[in-house]
Amino acid sequence: MTIEKQRNEYGTPLDSRETYTKVDWLIWSASLATDRDDFIKLVEPLWKMINDTPDRVAFSDWTDTITARQLNFQHRSVVGGFYMKLLKEKGIRQV
Repeated sequence: MTIEKQRNEYGTPLDSRETYTKVDWLIWSASLATDRDDFIKLVEPLWKMINDTPDRVAFSDWTDTITARQLNFQHRSVVGGFYMKLLKEKGIRQV
């Protein structure tokens, strides 16, 4: 299946049985893409979610991909995973 078939307005769900995603997981997964366009397709909906969410709390890593609502988590250390693409590219350049 293609990315577009699985993706909702605010991201690709973590599991096909639910509509939620874990943003850190999604960015880690997108960072594995070898094609820049695939990375962008996975991450772009997160930008929209951050701007559209009605929840104004510290960034949540567990969100709904249909409503852009925070589902519970906030202030968690897993948000460090948001930097995975940067760290991956920096490491490749040093090799």
